[in-house]
Order: sequence, then C-alpha cells, then structure tokens
Amino acid sequence: MDLLDFTYFIFILVVIILILFPATYLSMNGQTLNLIQQRSVWKDLRILIPCILYAVILGFRYNYAFDWEQYRYTFEFLKNGHLYRETTEKGYLALNYLLIQLGFNYYSIFVFEGFLWIFSIAYILKDNRKALILGWAITFLLMRFDILNLSRQFLAISILLIAFALLLEGKDKKFWIFSIIAGSIHSTAIVCIIPFFLLSKLVVPKKNISIYIYVLIYLLFIFIAEFLMSYLFDVMGYLGENVFQDKAAYTVDFLQEDKFSRKEHFTLVRYLIAAVKDFTYISFFLWLCKRNVLNRKMYVILLIGLLSIYFQIVFVGNELTARFNYYFRTFYGIGWGIIFAYFLSYFRYIPIYLKWGLFIVILHIFYVSFSSISYEFTEFKTFLMYDLYL
Repeated sequence: MDLLDFTYFIFILVVIILILFPATYLSMNGQTLNLIQQRSVWKDLRILIPCILYAVILGFRYNYAFDWEQYRYTFEFLKNGHLYRETTEKGYLALNYLLIQLGFNYYSIFVFEGFLWIFSIAYILKDNRKALILGWAITFLLMRFDILNLSRQFLAISILLIAFALLLEGKDKKFWIFSIIAGSIHSTAIVCIIPFFLLSKLVVPKKNISIYIYVLIYLLFIFIAEFLMSYLFDVMGYLGENVFQDKAAYTVDFLQEDKFSRKEHFTLVRYLIAAVKDFTYISFFLWLCKRNVLNRKMYVILLIGLLSIYFQIVFVGNELTARFNYYFRTFYGIGWGIIFAYFLSYFRYIPIYLKWGLFIVILHIFYVSFSSISYEFTEFKTFLMYDLYL
C-alpha cells in the first residue's frame, strides 16, 4: 500500500468510526434513548470510544500538513526551557507545559486536541445524539485538512464550542471561563466571544427575509467583493498590528499576498453547487421551524450554521479571512447532523425536493473531501504517516 492509498485508508476508517458508533442509537426506542441522553456524555461509550479512536489514529500522525512541525517545536523547545516563538499564546504554552510535567512527549498535544475536538461536538449534541450519525462525519469532512493543519485554532474552537453549549444551558459564568481559556489558546477566539454570546439570543427569521438576505450577500460578494475584502483586510490588519500584539506579522500587505488567495479555485459550477447546498440547508431549516419541532438549542445551532453560509460567501476568497469563519462553519457541519436526525424522524412528511437535496449534499461533501486528498498529495506532498520512534 503506497502513501496515498494509506492516507485514503486512514481517513475512510476515521469516517466509518464517526458514523458507525452513533448509528447504534437507531436501534433504540424513544424511551431508552431519552434515558441515555440524560446521562453524562462521559458515561456513554458510543461517544467516548470514537473520541479515543479519533485521538489515537490522527493524534499520532507524523508531520502532516504545514503547521505540524511548529507545534512539535513549541513542545520540544518548552521542554528544554526555551520558547520556539515568543508570540505563542500563554494558554497554549501552559497546556504544553502541563503535558511535559506529566511526562508525555510532543504527540500528547495532538492527541489531546483530537480528543477534545470530537468530544466538543458530542457535548453540544448530547441532547440529540442521533445527530452525531452525520454531525461528526460531515463536520470533519468539511474542514478535514484545516482541522489537522490548524490544530491549535481548532483546539480553541473546541473549547469555545463547549462554552457555547454551557451558555445555552444557562451556565453563563462557565461560558465566560471557558471562553477566556479559548482566547488564551488562540487569539482569534477572543473576537468570537461576544458574537457567540449575542447569537444565543437570536430569534427565528421569516422565510422571505432569510432568502433575501442570502441573495443580497451573494450579490454583494459578486459585485463588490474586492471592496468588502479590502475593508476586511484593513480591520484585520489593524487588529493584528495594534490589538493583538502577538499577531503583528499579520499586516494588511501580508494578508493580501497571493499565496492566501483562493479565488482561482472557484468556478461558476462550484458557485452553483454551493448555492444548491446552501439553499437546501436554508430550506430544511425553515421547514423545521414551520413544523415547530426544534427545541431552543437545536434552533440556535442551526441558525448559526445558516449565518456561517453568509459569512462564507464573503470570507471564502482568502485563506486567512476564511479561518475566522471556522468558528461559525463548525455549526454548519453540526447543523447537517441535526437536519439528518430530523430527516430520519419525519421522513414521510418531508417534501421530495428536500429529500433529494439532502442526498445530493451528503454525496457532494463526501466526494469533495475525499477527492481533495489526491490534490493535497500531489500539490503539497501531504499524506498521513506514522513514525512513533522519533
């Protein structure tokens, strides 16, 4: 088995694990499932085993993607009493220091990040565990490369996701504590704390308003994208140079470098496919709202996923701006899991166009993510391998 085939094998194995274990919830009747959902997630092996397997399989990856080495060096330098980069956030350094004191090697930071990422999704869906059947897999597939490449940021996202779940449970103090911890891991999380707090207070939009907003932002992206991106660069550059002093390298000129542009990857066909996916999500969300079957928690998660669609239209043209949307894009992936769970429960009532739309979306997400593996292998020489003896 060559390296590319091995990479395919590992990612397919991970997706199977993320689907197979929560799929066992389908065999339960409503009463049994409700009893399980009332228990702590720490007592549910259908959650803990996939978290552990994911953490081990991908946590012990060696030199995958671009940023893996800097995380290793951060750990190794700190172990020897030095800093790899003086600008590294203090919370992230503290976590590495704790793992060092416990006697672990540098793989431990990747294992911890992997476990918490999968666990955080399970935690926010603990009251609707059937949503994990596709919620885990789709969220992973949507951002597969970036989850592993930008693992420190996704660690911050994991913590903020748990914080948001606590906020929806009315535990405001814990929300602020976890949010501050997330900001100490990766500075971008700080920007999202107040928006997350406000998003928990959102109300349902009318159908026409939702569709009009989507179309308006889509048109704005097409016709004045350069203006919007230039404004975003000015704001991000100011924050990088003046607010987050540890991010001073992120100047306006740096943000506008061609290497961060994603525009050449987008064609009319891709825009049309994205539009089909997004309108399917919006239509499903509004259909569920109309039938009044969503509890407050599921509603807010789906609505943030909807907002991430709007953000994606504006941010997607640049790699660095797109990273800010990962905090919201995570809800988009989780949202598809929730939609699928309701799809199973209300199958015979769902309009045929939504059934076909969901089928096409799931196939497309799987196809794009797995077809990208060959591209990453060819263009970036990125593949999965293990070398645990180093």
